[in-house]
Amino acid sequence: MEAVAISLLFAFVLGSYFLPSVIAYLRKKENLASIIVLNAFFGWSLIGWVIALVWALAKDQQPQTVIVNQVAPTSRSQDGASR
Repeated sequence: MEAVAISLLFAFVLGSYFLPSVIAYLRKKENLASIIVLNAFFGWSLIGWVIALVWALAKDQQPQTVIVNQVAPTSRSQDGASR
């Protein structure tokens, strides 16, 4: 009975520790590997775990579309004088 309780506690602690990584995986984050590394190496500190969690919950930036409108050059007269 005690072994089952210890196993459940261990699973809960491990699941809580890697919660930011699981969230990032489920949300299909572009920077999943970076979140996992941050969570694995700095998750033991509360600050590292919170940063990984916020990063996992943050919305990915959508690529921006830039539209460039170019004006056609104006025609000049033969003598080079502009109108």
